[in-house]
Amino acid sequence: MISTGLARLAAVGVAALTAMASGLVTTPAAAATAPAKRVVSVSTPKVSSPRYVGRCPATLTFSAKVKLKVHGKTTIAYRWLRNGGSKSAVKTRTVKGKGVKTVALVKKTTFKKDAKGWQALQVLSPRKVTTKKAYFSVSCRGPVKPISLDPGPRKPDVKKRPAFVKAYVHVPDYTGVCSPSGGVTAKGLIKASRPSLVTYRWIHNGKVVDRASVKVVGDKKVSYTFKPNKSHKGWVTLDIVSPRHGRSDRDIYKVECKKEEPPPPPVEATASVTAPADYTGTCPINRVFTGTVSVNRIDAGGTTVQYRWAGPSFEGPTETLTFAQGDPLSKNVSHTAQVTDTGIVQRWIEILSPNTGASSTAEVQVECEALRIQILDLRPSIDASACGTPGYGPAITIRTNIQVNGPVRVEYEWEFNNGLFTVPGSFETTEPSTVTVSHRLESSPFTASGVIRARIRITSHDVRGAALDFNPPPCPTS
Repeated sequence: MISTGLARLAAVGVAALTAMASGLVTTPAAAATAPAKRVVSVSTPKVSSPRYVGRCPATLTFSAKVKLKVHGKTTIAYRWLRNGGSKSAVKTRTVKGKGVKTVALVKKTTFKKDAKGWQALQVLSPRKVTTKKAYFSVSCRGPVKPISLDPGPRKPDVKKRPAFVKAYVHVPDYTGVCSPSGGVTAKGLIKASRPSLVTYRWIHNGKVVDRASVKVVGDKKVSYTFKPNKSHKGWVTLDIVSPRHGRSDRDIYKVECKKEEPPPPPVEATASVTAPADYTGTCPINRVFTGTVSVNRIDAGGTTVQYRWAGPSFEGPTETLTFAQGDPLSKNVSHTAQVTDTGIVQRWIEILSPNTGASSTAEVQVECEALRIQILDLRPSIDASACGTPGYGPAITIRTNIQVNGPVRVEYEWEFNNGLFTVPGSFETTEPSTVTVSHRLESSPFTASGVIRARIRITSHDVRGAALDFNPPPCPTS
């Protein structure tokens, strides 16, 4: 809140107390949804010297910022309001352009004597908005004459001037849980024209709440603390009781009590696990378990979860997952188990922190077999579109499917016409699968030579090969 006393306190070198923070006055949400109305926001006016102390006349500058969305040209109509109900003439300001624009509106007011009050900006169009009040005080004072340490010879006929005492007080606003543990403290300053014993009292909302006497040499800080238990507006006066030539000061304040937010629940992590499909084939084989680690919430600074994979006679290393603000509450993880024998493999996830727990158990059945490599078929396909050269036959592609029952590297060899020429090849699998391999014979005199024998042999393992005799058709003649 604003205090005349604190304005003068700033002039005599006492630390200035925190001024009121300016906020934004925004159009109501319901109005913002109406397509015919523009969204306008206006900041609380700022005062060039909220607590002016010095020579008068004094000019204070009040400024506020208007933010609005413009599409083409928009006219702002506004006026300034002042305590006592006075209003300035309506003024206008035209804003051109496209998008969100910010316009500064300024008013200068000159004061010839002490004054205390407020001013506010009222926007009339494109939407009527009235800002919060900007409080100010003006204390007109002439130049301070230096005090001589040597008063000089005393004039016997001049009477001693009486002591003059002035009080300054500031009470901060409070918003928060009531009653505040530290209370609300009204800070005061008593300044005396000469060393004096000053008796003062604190008056809170019309009731005397404290009284004391203090020796003041120059100035003296005093304070009064109270603990509000409900929202209200009030005032505190630092009242000078003696000496007789004293001036008191009063400041108003506002208390807004809010409910204390309950602490957030503790972070807890859980996990679930899914097993891979059952397996029958050669061993060793890798089986990959997938899991999900979830948290119920994420702390402001992030949440870290420590976990590990486990199973019968198995305990994996501790692993860490970090959940940052904005991350999903669940993350996927995986674990590869190498299986060498027939049996059931079980895995689960153990949560180690921030809490302890375990997922349900997932299991996979593995049946280990001896390696099998089988050539299923052998078939040619004719590409007559490659014909064109006299004496050449069509292009021919020989294909076959090779079936394996586990992870294996297979090397093979194509042989044509009992060793006329050979072509090597290979493939590798990680699971039981059927792999198609092929070789293309381009159009040539060989593909027009009559019966062709194609053979495929597995060279990396003891597996019986397969052969095919076929007579490709001749190229068509034009």
